[in-house]
Amino acid sequence: MLLDCGTKPSKDAFYYLWRAFRDPNVAGACGEMRASLGPNKKLLANPLVAAQNFEYKISNVLDKPMESVFGFISVLPGAFSAYRYEALLNVNGQGPLEKYFKGEYLHQNTQVNEDEEDDERDIKERNFQEAGIFTSNMYLAEDRILCFELVAKRDHNYVLRYVNEAKAETDVPERIDEFVLQRRRWLNGSLFAAAYAVFHWTKIWKSDHSLFRKLFLQLEFYYQLITILVSWFSLASFFLVFRILTANLGSDEMGFPVGKYLAVIFLWFYVGCVIVTFVLAFGNTPRGTRKFYLVIAIFFAVLMAYMMFAAIFLAVHTAQMIVNSHKDDFNITMIFTNGKFRDLVVSVVSTYILYFAGAFMFGEPSFMFTSFAQYVLLSPTYINVLNIYAFCNIHDVSWGTKGNVQAKDLGSAKSVGQGSDELVMIAPGVVAELNESYLETLENLRTMEPEPLPVNKKKLKDDAYYAFIRTMTVLIWMLTNGILIMIVLETAGVDTFTGDSQISADGSIQGNSRTFLTIILWIVAGLAMFRFIGAFLFLVFKGFRPLKWKWRARKEIKKAHKNG
Repeated sequence: MLLDCGTKPSKDAFYYLWRAFRDPNVAGACGEMRASLGPNKKLLANPLVAAQNFEYKISNVLDKPMESVFGFISVLPGAFSAYRYEALLNVNGQGPLEKYFKGEYLHQNTQVNEDEEDDERDIKERNFQEAGIFTSNMYLAEDRILCFELVAKRDHNYVLRYVNEAKAETDVPERIDEFVLQRRRWLNGSLFAAAYAVFHWTKIWKSDHSLFRKLFLQLEFYYQLITILVSWFSLASFFLVFRILTANLGSDEMGFPVGKYLAVIFLWFYVGCVIVTFVLAFGNTPRGTRKFYLVIAIFFAVLMAYMMFAAIFLAVHTAQMIVNSHKDDFNITMIFTNGKFRDLVVSVVSTYILYFAGAFMFGEPSFMFTSFAQYVLLSPTYINVLNIYAFCNIHDVSWGTKGNVQAKDLGSAKSVGQGSDELVMIAPGVVAELNESYLETLENLRTMEPEPLPVNKKKLKDDAYYAFIRTMTVLIWMLTNGILIMIVLETAGVDTFTGDSQISADGSIQGNSRTFLTIILWIVAGLAMFRFIGAFLFLVFKGFRPLKWKWRARKEIKKAHKNG
């Protein structure tokens, strides 16, 4: 059982985790991670904490239950989880632990002596050190690799389970700079680890799972593949939704004349903030530029509020147009069969309704009222700032743990009294020993010639290689997202080939913009529905699980009686 510093388990949390292992096929389990909100939940006054609280809650009511139904939870949080010892063991030197601890070698800075003959250990360590940037980032989320290897373990049929009765709360970043640093590792590690699982899906078919379970897991890998693609194009997707809605709102037919000017102003600020974020992400630490990130997050929150207003205004305007054009034969179904209204309202609202339904289904709807608005307003920061900083720093494979600050005073034990005669202890030894050590060091410095510091050529080579791959990855990411924007908006010369306008005479969205808006909104709604159905099945299967345990116990008793 694993528990991080800063994580506080609730009463009987470990018991509930242990109870899940009554099923011999369970190789690992995790509980419900909650964001620590402080006394009387006062930290909810911090929008950043509230947004993270919503994240954790939605993961607990939709993501983790859905993955538990499939039997493969993409990550058992190292802060609070448990594993079956037998399932972790390697077989013939290969297995979950061998993959898990590979990351420990990858992040060491061991220097190999090129002049000496390499033995078997040196060769192994060198191979780890020369791993590519993909593998190095993948092992920033080594717990995700471990989860995949457990489920895909050869000749076994292990599954992973979510136990929502086992609860624990953990502290979350309260400042934007700590938040960006933390998510850099999370995003890069999860992206590359998810890609590893999708690329190695064939290992599932070498396990001992039933055919139905293998097909079920294959479906989950398709879901993860779609999630990766959506994540890759999230930068362009959000900009396109923003631009299409605000530009459409500013058209003359909408009856909102100021919208034309607001669309241009917000566009300038949007592009400016993205450029500033790219500049800050290259070579600047969030701690040194915290105020910049804070201002950008505030602007994106204002932009998101305006974009939500645009969506509501367009939906109401569309409904009014339908009613006015069908005064004699109007039917309510006409509104919902209208493509524009359906895309804007039905797909978006259905996503949020599923969030509410999932929260009520698990008996914890309060977070939807205390944290939902903050999450929505900060969602552009999640999509733009966090993704840009993460992609621009994939060459950084350090952990960058929140609050990782070196202690500045390790020299002495302070006096606890007020008088001048109070005892003050000096560490590590008494004054005489320190003086003697100091004089000895001075003498050594006089007689010894300083050795030249060795130049770690391999490290310099690795740093240059990582920086180059980082640059190429960012370029490919920017180009693919930029091409999508140009195709959808039919700009930068694309309109020359199509000759279409993105806004029709009545102000409705058409062309590639209409197609894109339909696809992206319904993909988001479809993913939410997929997660909701999985969460519902989780509760159903959980209700039947005690009956399964009783049936298994009776079977074991009968077997024991039969064997005497």
